[in-house]
Amino acid sequence: VSSCCILSHKVENMKLFEREFRLLFTKEELLIEDSKFLLKFSISQENSNIIANVNKFSFKDYNISTNSSLLIKTDEDVYDMNGSISSDIVSFDYSFSVSDREIVFHITKLYSNDIKSLFSAISTYIKLDKELVEWVSKKAVAKEYYINDFKLVLSKKFISGYDIKNLSANAKVKNLDLVLNNGVESILIPNLDLNLSKEKLDFYFEQASFNAKDISRSKVFIYDITNPKKIGIYVRVLSDELKLDKALHKLLNSYGIM
Repeated sequence: VSSCCILSHKVENMKLFEREFRLLFTKEELLIEDSKFLLKFSISQENSNIIANVNKFSFKDYNISTNSSLLIKTDEDVYDMNGSISSDIVSFDYSFSVSDREIVFHITKLYSNDIKSLFSAISTYIKLDKELVEWVSKKAVAKEYYINDFKLVLSKKFISGYDIKNLSANAKVKNLDLVLNNGVESILIPNLDLNLSKEKLDFYFEQASFNAKDISRSKVFIYDITNPKKIGIYVRVLSDELKLDKALHKLLNSYGIM
């Protein structure tokens, strides 16, 4: 893109997040699309910066609306996008920055009551670890999610691809159903605070139960959350009510303890 004027530009196969996009850039609009996604901006220019506002946004199979803008710093080759998104499964505010060195994705005020569909939509464009998806969409499922702050920073590798430079978040969850292993009773947590830092997701709660027995003094966290070869869960169960009954025996047996 020229720093003195906006030129027409067309790219049929622009690769981003391992998917092929079509990009059309003219004096009046910017269009980015693939088979499932369409994003159209009206554009203007101030000195070497190009300013774009979203006037059409669609995502196949999802009812989505957005109020977003994009700033392109042509002399630095930096793309900064921010705004808000609302749909049937999620709503949030966001900022998204792309440079030749890194990608920064920041989300605030996120609410979702269908995390499984949300991760399905995300995995369309970003390759997520299967173990992580299984934990979030099957093993640890809640009725409602409130993410106060989420930040992901990807640094570009020397040859190709990206590494996770920083991943952090804090959130609140209502009515969590935590399944430690297939075929065993789940742990029920009515209200849960989550904190993600240094690849560790900590669970903070005042009430929890297993097989209708109180285990509120227990400790739970997920470790090495970005490492598919090491990711796992730590559970320390503390209770004055828990007995070695059939449900607990089945849980222990699933870990090879009994």
